[in-house]
Amino acid sequence: MGRGGGQEGAGDARRRGDVRVPHELAGKRLEEVLRHLLPDASRSEVARLVKRGAVRVDGRRIFRTNHVVAAGCWVRVGKPRERPVRDAAPELPELEVLFEDEHLAIVNKPAGLLMHAKEEPRSAAPLDG
Repeated sequence: MGRGGGQEGAGDARRRGDVRVPHELAGKRLEEVLRHLLPDASRSEVARLVKRGAVRVDGRRIFRTNHVVAAGCWVRVGKPRERPVRDAAPELPELEVLFEDEHLAIVNKPAGLLMHAKEEPRSAAPLDG
């Protein structure tokens, strides 16, 4: 008897929705295991489930599709975490220009205001294009 309290066979579903990884999938990537367990799911759907934290292996949340799964592990696919909805970028406050010439600008900016754009800005930045 194992964790499920019943007979342990490959692919046995448990009350909480866990599925035992069959021996033929031992050493495979999580993506391959999930494609086997969820045959109607596309590769991008499987990747989205993993990246949003909906997949657990032996109770641990896994975020990488290339995670290697051993035979006998328990895999659970739950509801993906909702992504937080981002509000529109906040308006920039008026910046006080202390000095400006053709080569230099000195501004008095509020603390916490991002001055350099990031790949994925979380707030408005004066240098965003």
